[in-house]
Amino acid sequence: ARIRYNGFFPRPDSARTVSVVPIGLHSSLRKGVLTGILRVARESIFSGLNNLEVAGILEAGPFADKFGFTEPEVARLLDGFELSGKLLEARKWYNGYRFGETVIYNPWSILNFIYKQPALPAAHWVNTSSNDLVRDLLESGGAEIREDLEALLGGDSVECAVTEDLPLRDIRGDAESIWSLLLFSGYLKPVGARTRNRQVFHELAIPNLEVEIVYGRIIRHWLTRHIPSRSLNKLLDALVDGNVPEFARHLQTLVLNMLSYHDTAGGEKKTPEAVYQSFVLGLLANLGDQYRIRSNIESGLGRADILMSPMGTGQQGGGRGIVMEFKRLEKGEEMEEQLTAALAQIREKQYPATLRAEGCGEVLELGIVFDGKQLQVRERLWDLPKADGD
Repeated sequence: ARIRYNGFFPRPDSARTVSVVPIGLHSSLRKGVLTGILRVARESIFSGLNNLEVAGILEAGPFADKFGFTEPEVARLLDGFELSGKLLEARKWYNGYRFGETVIYNPWSILNFIYKQPALPAAHWVNTSSNDLVRDLLESGGAEIREDLEALLGGDSVECAVTEDLPLRDIRGDAESIWSLLLFSGYLKPVGARTRNRQVFHELAIPNLEVEIVYGRIIRHWLTRHIPSRSLNKLLDALVDGNVPEFARHLQTLVLNMLSYHDTAGGEKKTPEAVYQSFVLGLLANLGDQYRIRSNIESGLGRADILMSPMGTGQQGGGRGIVMEFKRLEKGEEMEEQLTAALAQIREKQYPATLRAEGCGEVLELGIVFDGKQLQVRERLWDLPKADGD
């Protein structure tokens, strides 16, 4: 049973009654197991609960393969239902959780994925409950959290000094506490770690497409509070259809209504180009079910501002990928000159190389140049040669 106090947090003496008495004081109990998202926050020799052995995401020990299905187990399950050809699809949607060095599939989602065949893959686990708490916590973090979330949706990671003994009452508004909670609750995965000033910092990323959909919904919720959904849909439809003049017209309208001159002037932490890029990336989050969208990703001979490859393109070719390069018009520069430079950079740096490797048959290159709150877009559409060996 779940005990609530003041609407959310458990009353301290009630929590003690539920957890400590059965495990610590019952004369007939030799061993007990507690499971949950967060470890016990007040475990010590001075409390009624101590001497715990903890197995979790960062240090799972011998229990690393017990938190879900391993890939060999998923492969056997799919083979048993004559669905071996669905392994790559299942991996993209439900794989990616890491417990220690072991990669785990979400068991609930895998079972539903198999049971609901031949239906398309969908978000199963994340739809088992409301994600309002996640959304509220992310909103409480302000601009810093929003920028990190945009980076995550672009395929990047965020760095965090993970807090394991995390009291829930201390989370709201604190970025590192929020990312720690999302890590332990399955919305992020650890992808690396480094030590700085005797403190360990973990790199965290979105584990799979199922969870990415949740973050896309949160971005969409933020946007729809300020942007009419009809305007946003028109912009995205124009981009998908390759109607660049219409896309540019709607983007210009949104920039005029949403961005301030203070935002586009830049600052110590964020360049003006990054402001524009983050804004567009937030808009594109609504295409997360149609495109794989990445920001500042290494491709060709450099880093592309935004790369978009259609879902399910595979190696057979035929899909249209999209590359975007952003520039800001500096004093003394000409708009035409920078539009040409943006497209030239895409070609010279060979940014479409990743799209070609992913099987896209053609690429739409967009050079987007901002002058304060004014913008222009230049396009180039061309066929991609097949990757070597195709």
